[in-house]
This record gives sequence, structure tokens and C-alpha cells, in this order.
Amino acid sequence: MTKTILALATAIAADGSASTAEVRQFLTATMADGTIAKDEFGAFCSMLNAVSGHPDNSPSLGVVACLMASVYFLEDPRSPGVLTDAELAELNALTGADGKTDAIEARMAAFVKALSVQSGELIADLMEGDLGEDIAAIIADGTIDDAEAKSIYYRFVLDGSIDDTELAALVELNNAVGSSSALWKMIFPVLVVRAVVVDTDTNSFDISAEEAAILKDVVEGGVEAHEAEAIEAVLELAVSDASGLGDWYNGLAKAA
Repeated sequence: MTKTILALATAIAADGSASTAEVRQFLTATMADGTIAKDEFGAFCSMLNAVSGHPDNSPSLGVVACLMASVYFLEDPRSPGVLTDAELAELNALTGADGKTDAIEARMAAFVKALSVQSGELIADLMEGDLGEDIAAIIADGTIDDAEAKSIYYRFVLDGSIDDTELAALVELNNAVGSSSALWKMIFPVLVVRAVVVDTDTNSFDISAEEAAILKDVVEGGVEAHEAEAIEAVLELAVSDASGLGDWYNGLAKAA
């Protein structure tokens, strides 16, 4: 763990709340190489325990917690997609270190447990088929179930960075299925943040004009809670926004 990450975790814990700027700094520092080490995730959970329930915590903290836990537990090359018994014990110990589990920690734990490959499933099975064809079939059906949501998630994250073409497909899929799956509503904000903010190909952590144009399609037919969370998390966590997405989104809020 770098001194920067340790210093950030210590400073946030001492302050007692995690501001948007601090959460952004933590995310960009830990995800700069696209992976999260054991001590980095431990520092993140210690920070969560220290700021638990504070009203001034960043609204994006829940999305970041899910993203961090997914990368750490479910994208481990030794057991991709599997939350092992040892990892489950580690998760429980980290989130319960202060003797309680708050809403963000509960959300983070529920996220990785829901996405974990279950008995009888194989991660290879979830990765089978043509992604474009499968997305088209789900769009035609108009609904997405939890099994399909899980498959889509892994096929986006385990194949590397999510490029603009894939982001557009993700938004089109979301617009077609809406809130038909509780798991999808959990997944969508995390995937959008990964696609736009945590772009390990460019390491820029900003919002491009192309990404902004794609995200504007999310509001097609109105904005549901998980869609608003996705856009707002991107705006909070991006290092810069020269695309004008923030001004456009704020204009929508004022007009509503």
C-alpha cells in the first residue's frame, strides 16, 4: 500500500466523515493500476468503520464500496467470480470490526454475495456466448433476470476496461429493461462508474465528450433512482468534466 493511500485513509478516519473529494482521491489512488491489494481494501474498510453513518459522507460512497469489494473479492485471478469461505470470513471481519454493520457495509456485502458464483455455477458458463447477441436478446425481451444481470456484469468487467461502444450497449440495455431486476439496479451504477471514471486504459478519471453523449441517453423516458445514482456518482467522482455533463444534468433537475 502506498503512503498516499494510507495517509488518505488515516485522514478520512480522523475527520470522521468521507467527503466527495476524499472518496474521489481514494478511488483514483487505489484503482490507478486496476487492482486492489489486501492492505488497500483493509484500509478502505477501516475508513468505512470510522465514518459509519455520518450525514456528511459522500453520496457516492455506497457505489465506491461495491466497486472496491467487487474488484478485491470477485476479480481475484485465483478465484474469479467466487466469494470463497475464507473471503467471506474476511469480509465479515472487516465490515464488523466496529461491532456494527451500517447501510453502506450491508450494501457492499450484499453486492458481492449476490454476484458470487454459486454452487453448480461456473464462471466460464457466465462468460459464454456473444455479448452483443445476448444483449440484443434481453432488449427484445424487455426484462432482465438476476442470472442474466450477473452474466452481463462479469462479461463487462472480466474482459478489461469498458470502452465507449460497450458503455453505449450498457445504457441501451438499461433503458430497455428498466428496474426489472433488483440485482441490475445494484449493478448499473457500478458499471457506469467503472466505464467512465475508472478507465484503466487512459487512467484519466475524467468524463469525455463521447461518454457524456452516451450518458445523456440514460434519461430517456425519465430517470429512475439507480440511473440518477449512476450519473450523480460519475459527476462526483470524475476528476474533471470538460464535457458539460454536469451543467446539462443540473439543468434537468431545475426544470423538473
